[in-house]
Amino acid sequence: MQQITLDIPDAQVQFFIKLMKNLDFVKIKERKKVSLENELTPAQKKTWKNIKQGFEEMKMVEAGKMKTTSGKDFLKELKEEGYL
Repeated sequence: MQQITLDIPDAQVQFFIKLMKNLDFVKIKERKKVSLENELTPAQKKTWKNIKQGFEEMKMVEAGKMKTTSGKDFLKELKEEGYL
């Protein structure tokens, strides 16, 4: 038996798999979903974690489960902490 590796546009993968499943002589192996997080450096993982946390907080704000700080108050706090 021969193996063939194909590069297929993401938008066409499902169609191609359905097409191949109709051919009784073709065997399709399950595709492994590779987590890109496993390939990040420690610094990149920390940044990615912060980004994900920011999106979770944004969802909570939109759902009314978390309050935000006004820009004016945020700048005032930064000045008080000595960052500005």
